[in-house]
Amino acid sequence: MRDLSTAYGLALSFVLFSNVVLHAQQGDRGAGEFFFPSDSVDSAFRSEVAGDENPFARPSDPRQPGSSRPSTLPQPAASDNSSQFLMSRANGEFNAPSRASSFFSLSAVPYMIGDTTAGACSSFELAGTSAATISHPTYGCSRLNISENNSPVLADRFYASYRHFHNASEIDLFSTAPIGGRNTLDINLLTLGLERKLTENSSVEIRLPITSQLSSDLQISQTTGPVVSLPLNDTEVAIGNVGVILKFALFHTDRVYWSAGLATNIPTAPDVNIQVTTQDDQYVILDPITGTPVTPPFRFDAQFRIQRANDTVNLSPFLASVFHFSDSFYGLGFVQLDVPVNDSDVRTSGFYSVEGATPTRFDETEGISQQVLMRLNVGLGKQIWSNPNPCGFVNAVNLLAEVHYTTTLNDADLVGPVTIGPPLGNGAATVTNGNLANRVDTFNGLLGAQVQVQKTIITNGFAAPFRDGADRGFDFEYNFSINRLF
Repeated sequence: MRDLSTAYGLALSFVLFSNVVLHAQQGDRGAGEFFFPSDSVDSAFRSEVAGDENPFARPSDPRQPGSSRPSTLPQPAASDNSSQFLMSRANGEFNAPSRASSFFSLSAVPYMIGDTTAGACSSFELAGTSAATISHPTYGCSRLNISENNSPVLADRFYASYRHFHNASEIDLFSTAPIGGRNTLDINLLTLGLERKLTENSSVEIRLPITSQLSSDLQISQTTGPVVSLPLNDTEVAIGNVGVILKFALFHTDRVYWSAGLATNIPTAPDVNIQVTTQDDQYVILDPITGTPVTPPFRFDAQFRIQRANDTVNLSPFLASVFHFSDSFYGLGFVQLDVPVNDSDVRTSGFYSVEGATPTRFDETEGISQQVLMRLNVGLGKQIWSNPNPCGFVNAVNLLAEVHYTTTLNDADLVGPVTIGPPLGNGAATVTNGNLANRVDTFNGLLGAQVQVQKTIITNGFAAPFRDGADRGFDFEYNFSINRLF
């Protein structure tokens, strides 16, 4: 894919939610029955507009025809929450609550914060005459995590989400040599999204990621003397892989809501190109551990390019649920499989020459497959403050605690080693592409808070990894999101 560089800016976003399912008098559904929102709040209000009896009015309500007759609704007890109001997630209007207050609160559960970028990240490794490793975000790291800024409940919303991943991309270029170096770069991700209900029981969501990360076009060059190009800090702003998520409401009880769906990515992120050039008449082979020369100086000329295409499409079936423990305490979760449908090509081409001899050329292309991932994302939330007044500025404050687990379900596919130099010193120079760590299990924790302001929900959260090494995708993550219902 071509590089789609674009202006990167700070931006945030988030909405408020809570679709209220009201159960009228004789129209309550039994627990476990399939959920069809069309016969809930909106249809009740349509009945009122049409001149029918208002099922939500009390006997003293002046809108109720024949208000002197007994109410068809049971009278609330003193401890009942029926005087409270919550925002309808379906249309953003304030509606009277259902007598099933547990499901009423259930539909108002905030969105999961989520995290990403870690899991089966591939690397380019140069070994033999030199040693270099580059773990690029496009190398299988930037895969769709459905739980990010998402809820099992369908909604009409648009949003922006900013994520900062600290120390998320490693680059090591000949660090054992005096002229080499090593660095770890941050990733900044801005995601613009839109979710739209197709029917009362289905929705489609589109995510457009814009990333600031390690450049997709790296030039490494060395002449006699110092390295003249060592891209340890080269970054770029580019479009990532666009995500599309289809979500379907399944069923509910008065405490549980279930949904499922299928997501895919469109490989719009740029391909990765790494070019290495050497023209050195005082070239020496260094011991990779001590950094001391193991050969006398000689002339070495080489140029090779590694081109990794971003062509893989992934399919991700998922299941999601919300469980309401009490009026203010809830849990939610997503389980997702991420299955690659096709390979992406890796091409290694170039030439090398020792002491001015005729150049030896090489050109190899091979497909590489991403690993299958399973993601398990679970969160608990507690509403610590609420304002039943629909005209209030702040309507609710929620605290969130989440854990996120990602594991590979199969061994890594490697391309190489491809020989790019003659047997010298420690052996022939080779290039290998793929997840050199093979199996990966990332486990991260997250704490955050969400504030509901009318139709907007603002989220802040911090995530940190519990593991090290290849199972550690970043040092910490910060998230700021804004969702807006419509």
